[in-house]
Amino acid sequence: MRSLQLPEDLQHDIRDFIIHTSSSLENQRELETFLESLTPSIRNKVTLHIFKSSFFKNEIFESNHEVVERLIIDLMPHIVQPGEKILNQGDIGRNFYFIANGECRVMVEDEDGDDDNDFDAKYL
Repeated sequence: MRSLQLPEDLQHDIRDFIIHTSSSLENQRELETFLESLTPSIRNKVTLHIFKSSFFKNEIFESNHEVVERLIIDLMPHIVQPGEKILNQGDIGRNFYFIANGECRVMVEDEDGDDDNDFDAKYL
């Protein structure tokens, strides 16, 4: 980075990003390996324990414990890196997303091709 003559604060931001990305990917691999090593019934219990609080933060699920348990059984956790697109406008929805930690930016392109329409994901 020094050969690019980037400012020190930008170099610091880049190092932080790389450390965060590496750590997040390692955590995801560790979780996947751990869950794969368990029997299905124990894996379901562990997955339910890990993710149920994220579900119950959503008003749709806060009183539907049975629905949450059934959804979590098929849950496949995926860590998304900062700036990574989750999906594009117009894509056919095949997945269900929860933001367990962090935030997400939703951009909607209008009929004129203007994509300045940002929404807070928690209200969609």
